[in-house]
Amino acid sequence: MKLIPKFKWSVALIAASSLLGCSEQTTSVTTQPANNTSQASLNDSKLALAKLDYQTLTENFITPPNSTKPLTWYHVMNSNMSAAGITKDFEAMAEAGIGGVLYFNIGRNIAKGRVLFNTEHHIELIGHMASEAKRLGLSFGIHNADGWSSSGGPWNTPEHGMKQVTWNETVVKSDGKPLNVQLAQPMTMLDYYHDIAVLAYPSLPTELVDAELKPTISASDPDFDITVVNNIEVDNVSSIKSKNGQPVWLQFAYDEPVTIRFASVDINWGKHIKYEFQYSNDGKNFKKHVDMRINRPGRVRWALDAAFEGVTAKYFRIVADKTLNIFEANLASTPRMGNYLGRTLATHTNYHKLPPIGEPEQSHIIDSSKMINLSDKLSKGGQLTATLPAGDWTIMRFGYTAKGTTNIPPTAEGRGLEVDKFSRAAFKNHYDAYVTNVINKVKEVAPGVMQYLEIDSYEVGGQNWTQGYDQQFKQQNGYDLTPYLPLFAGKFVDSVATTEDVTWDIRGFSNKLITENYYQYFTELAHSDGMKAYTEPYGHGPFNELDAGSKVDIPMGEFWLKRDIYMLASAISVGHIYNRNIISAEAFTATKDHNWKFNPAYAKFDGDKTWALGVNEYVFHRFVHQANTHVVPGMTMEAWGAHIDATQPWFSTAGKAWFDYLSRGQYLLRQGQPVSDIAWYIGEAAPTGCPDRRLRESKHIPTYVNYDCLNTEKLNELVYQNGRYQLNHGVNYKILMLKNHDTLSLATVEKIHQFAKQGGVIIGEPIKQLAGLNVTAEQQASFEKMVDLIWSQPTTHLSAKGESEWQQLYQKAGFNFDLTIKNLDDLFYAHRTTANQDIYFVYNDSDKRKLFDARFEVTGKVPELWDAKTGKIKKLAAFHSNKGVTNVAFRLEANESAFVIFNDNAEGKLQISPEVIKNNDIEALYNEQFAVEFAADNNQKLTLDINGETKQLVLDDIPAKQLLAGSWQVTFAKEYGLDQTFTFDKLINWKDSNNPEIRAYSGIATYAKTFNVDAELLADNQQVTLDLGKVSDSAQVFINGKEVGTAWLYPFTLDISAYLQTGENQLTVKVANSWSNRLITDESLPDSSEYWQANGTHVPVMPDWYSNNEPLPNFGKKGHRRTFTTYKFVKAGDPLVDSGLLGPVSLKTVKTVNFGQE
Repeated sequence: MKLIPKFKWSVALIAASSLLGCSEQTTSVTTQPANNTSQASLNDSKLALAKLDYQTLTENFITPPNSTKPLTWYHVMNSNMSAAGITKDFEAMAEAGIGGVLYFNIGRNIAKGRVLFNTEHHIELIGHMASEAKRLGLSFGIHNADGWSSSGGPWNTPEHGMKQVTWNETVVKSDGKPLNVQLAQPMTMLDYYHDIAVLAYPSLPTELVDAELKPTISASDPDFDITVVNNIEVDNVSSIKSKNGQPVWLQFAYDEPVTIRFASVDINWGKHIKYEFQYSNDGKNFKKHVDMRINRPGRVRWALDAAFEGVTAKYFRIVADKTLNIFEANLASTPRMGNYLGRTLATHTNYHKLPPIGEPEQSHIIDSSKMINLSDKLSKGGQLTATLPAGDWTIMRFGYTAKGTTNIPPTAEGRGLEVDKFSRAAFKNHYDAYVTNVINKVKEVAPGVMQYLEIDSYEVGGQNWTQGYDQQFKQQNGYDLTPYLPLFAGKFVDSVATTEDVTWDIRGFSNKLITENYYQYFTELAHSDGMKAYTEPYGHGPFNELDAGSKVDIPMGEFWLKRDIYMLASAISVGHIYNRNIISAEAFTATKDHNWKFNPAYAKFDGDKTWALGVNEYVFHRFVHQANTHVVPGMTMEAWGAHIDATQPWFSTAGKAWFDYLSRGQYLLRQGQPVSDIAWYIGEAAPTGCPDRRLRESKHIPTYVNYDCLNTEKLNELVYQNGRYQLNHGVNYKILMLKNHDTLSLATVEKIHQFAKQGGVIIGEPIKQLAGLNVTAEQQASFEKMVDLIWSQPTTHLSAKGESEWQQLYQKAGFNFDLTIKNLDDLFYAHRTTANQDIYFVYNDSDKRKLFDARFEVTGKVPELWDAKTGKIKKLAAFHSNKGVTNVAFRLEANESAFVIFNDNAEGKLQISPEVIKNNDIEALYNEQFAVEFAADNNQKLTLDINGETKQLVLDDIPAKQLLAGSWQVTFAKEYGLDQTFTFDKLINWKDSNNPEIRAYSGIATYAKTFNVDAELLADNQQVTLDLGKVSDSAQVFINGKEVGTAWLYPFTLDISAYLQTGENQLTVKVANSWSNRLITDESLPDSSEYWQANGTHVPVMPDWYSNNEPLPNFGKKGHRRTFTTYKFVKAGDPLVDSGLLGPVSLKTVKTVNFGQE
């Protein structure tokens, strides 16, 4: 080593092996000046934040508190449950580092066990869960019902179940004399029906046509039962089957041409099918008129509808590209609203996806002033006795009936109606029938341990009525809903505008009911029992997601493994705008493709992305209860979920390392407050949700511009001061962006108007109209004046699309972007701030090492890299601050993530130019005394420009990379079926072994070898890294009998410096692979499990040996299977997967040079 000359400071550079030996580069070094940049608005908002002690931050990062550990769904499958299994599961979770469970009882396609839902035995075993959770320090909670969605059970009678408006109509000709008409009871579910009103109005011309239409109905499938089309039996269904992939059709033929304006079909399940409405005049040559859209009124009951300008023909077809399962179908000449089911919340359609309502002729619109209310003229038996003026009259009988929706997917004993989401009384009955049973048992056996209750994603369809809905509506909106009941049938009343206004009010009122009487009341009940409420506030429901999420303690989203499915944005925004510190996610939900192949490395990229989006707690989907403690790999959640199970060979090693990584990251992501640039107001309409970052609606926003969605409650709380929009708890934004805002209330327009006058930056198209039915002329004039002012301001922009427009907008407003990374514009990031730290999270989504040339909106602070995988912290010495932005350059390994934390004041500290890092694959770091150090893993020379003076640094005598070649002793484990030690002359892939037992092996194998280390390698200023090369799937490493750690992610490297000794060293590597190879091999062997029937389906009832907690019959006998699992993910002959330590294994040395000080 040569020092030329001696410096008065120390510097560290860590150079990667990609540099050539003795490379030379001139670099510049500066001293950070005092920070004079004004950031008044940022500093003001930070005053409200509590200071976070740096030592506490570092200590809790290295050893995170239990509260930041990941949690898991805990699924008990179809009554297969045992105390022994619960104990073993919970012990494994606690040992590995999972922090707690949320228990679900599921009944999906698994053979039936013996512990029936909500029986005394079942509740006793839940009590055992609670006791074990308390003993082991795990948190504990439950889902509120059997199944996963949403809140149903056999105790919910139709009176307490979800409800819907139902109707029928009768056309009569009156001669002005008393009429006696028998009105049929409208469609009724579960023999539950109550009348709402009977209304009569002069018949529309098209209604007279509809009353006379008598089409001939046929289908492409001769076996289709034509009678179901007009059959009022709601559960009768018949299929038009597709043959050889050909389209199917249902045809309506008329004797004479008729004009059709509406078509609808109720079907059983209808996803991933294309539908068309076609017409013809000869019955042979058909033309497409419109596509038909699909709605989802219930879980399995779907509806097609199409409202369109009239088309006149003799033949009409509803065409689908796959088999069509039909409950009923209808064509009509009378116009209907576009997607009337969505407009009236019989089904869920996001507001911004509603089609145009339609523009019917005035003669096709009901005149409410001519409407007669005949409700008091109807007898209990449906006999109407009334006198109507002479003429043609349409009489509509409206009532409400059960929705018939049940919880999904429950066990048989837990199946029942979904609770009425608009009724507190109904929900209290539901809560007490199961949840209270559990609470009482837990209080008895483990008081205080039960912390959470949960409502999962909403998957149970629409609801648009409850007892007293019309009276409550009048109280809320100030007018009688009765004249507008025909809207629920899709008809127009008074005008298009009135129809739009009243349906707007219906959706808004229903959103209020479900938000307050379901989500809020659920939380209130949880609090009364000393617990917190988790909720996934999204799905196919009649509510605004932010409003629903605002009522619970812990908002929760969902993301899927290796799929672009992220239902996270609403939960994240709720957490940010309502100051919820924990933002949870159902994590790594998965399809059957991933099965037992799953391992932590498999999941890390998806997980890192969701951290960057704003999630800070994972609840794994899933950990399945293993009622039988002998079998492997064991019970599954049918085909679903990431297999995060204690029976996985990697669970106790790689699992523990992964869970530690998650705990550290989740700890940091809960500190301080979130930072986002945009407050995206999503309007007052219902239903709405916050667009996720991957969706089309948000793609015009660059990924490096973070946003939170606001609902109306939080828009009204927002204030504009010091150039920022700020909420009461201190979260603030640079820009207010508008979405779904074409219709707003006057109060909301006034709020936006106020912001515009104050000079706040606003993005969005002009507001079009005021919401609600009774807008006065004075209100309309005020509205128009305010809109004109808002969109005349220089700070109001119609749109910002594309990167250049965003850059121009920011530049014009004097804003900096929060974080930009050169050439990595597609990556997301998270930013949180405390009173004295800024915490950013970034990740490398590539399998290659990457340069991050980053510009952070922070100034005057030293950047640090915090590695959640290892718990190590580096203070970066290569950065430069200017005009409120700090340029930092650093590299991340393949698949690596890092927290970039700004903490210490940079004033007066020596800095290396970031260009050094950009131009050389090196690092420059501060030591604890903020002296800069240099380190390298190869010989090189560096030229530095220090305050205008050229200095040179030479690093040499660095040990070369040492390959650990030669033979290995490999011991396979008896518990996994191969009790034998082999000598591997070289490292091999197990699947390629000549030994069939090795090829088939799934489990843990121990590799051992010795190697020598020279004394020069152990110098204090050198770090030795073990590089295992390729590993399938993970490796726990020991040096000289001491555990170093587990390598679970590429690159598979560990710092072993502290474990080496001069001379001979013993290396032990315990490698775990997946269950795939054993499962594939076992498919060729006899099956003695008694679980599978000859047709490939499982037996109805779980075999006795399983329920008695006995081993698999013939387990361990030669020629028989070693595995048992409840879903066939593989078959005999499938390709085997990579397994084992594949290498090459080597030692790499990094040498650190500390410069002496005079």
